[in-house]
Amino acid sequence: MSEIKPSFDVHLPSIEPKFLVSALSEVIDWGLRLLNVPDCWKITKGDGVKVAILDTGVDKNHQDLKDQIDDVVDFTGSVNGYNDMVGHGTHCAGIVAAIDNGVGVIGVAPHARLYIGKILNDNGAGDYSWIVQGVNWAIEKGVDIISMSLGGPMAQDDLYAVIKKAYDAGVIIVAAAGNEGESSYDTINYPAKYKEVISVGSIDANMQRSNFSSVGDRIDIMAPGGQVYSCYPGGKYAVLSGTSMATPYISGICALVVSKHRANPNTQTPIKNNDDMRQHLLKATTKKVEDVRKYGGGIINPTELLKEA
Repeated sequence: MSEIKPSFDVHLPSIEPKFLVSALSEVIDWGLRLLNVPDCWKITKGDGVKVAILDTGVDKNHQDLKDQIDDVVDFTGSVNGYNDMVGHGTHCAGIVAAIDNGVGVIGVAPHARLYIGKILNDNGAGDYSWIVQGVNWAIEKGVDIISMSLGGPMAQDDLYAVIKKAYDAGVIIVAAAGNEGESSYDTINYPAKYKEVISVGSIDANMQRSNFSSVGDRIDIMAPGGQVYSCYPGGKYAVLSGTSMATPYISGICALVVSKHRANPNTQTPIKNNDDMRQHLLKATTKKVEDVRKYGGGIINPTELLKEA
């Protein structure tokens, strides 16, 4: 089975964080403010929605995550089990659902429930078979959303089969487009390149495409991914950059949409699969550009999205 190597994009562009701090007062990071996510919390905070983070594991005892996690499992055989020795998975989990507890940070969907599958090892590398196991586990757990801030350059039959299985089960699948920039016409990685997956690119605080963000015809949507502040192992916080960070932003926003739909079962726009969610996302973008190869359908606008949902 082919191995996913860090250079292929296990999407760890900033394994060394810009800085680490201990918890002080709670921060609403720039991306949430840019997208007006706090306004969305007047409608929903993602109550009851189950999000699987398939990544490098998690700091299960982190003060912003410990009450959000319903299950954890390690598929890598690490001597450290599900514990996150890289920091990447903990950071992504915080972006989705860090709790509103007055310290640290707050996630996009702070009432969502987290299911953490460690499918990347303690060096940040992984095997496709671990991803397959992780996706199968998430399906068995009945998650609503699978968030994968990882990828590789090659299509792989077993990976596609399990992605299709999740899609057919009605799971929303979100993945990072990649951090390969514009080195060629199409630099999107798998699984984001599969049509059954919502492919996410990164923007900076100026609402411009991050220069590292991969490009290609399969880009769907853009979200904050540059210099994002979130949870880090040891009860700390760090700034990381990458489409890895933009992906849990979209996963969290999807959780808000699912939660609102469940509270309004008579909605005229039901979400039955990934295609339904993609269409929802693309109906509400705050910046549409002609160059879809770089920006896809545009930059997500969650406040408008929840009006439409």
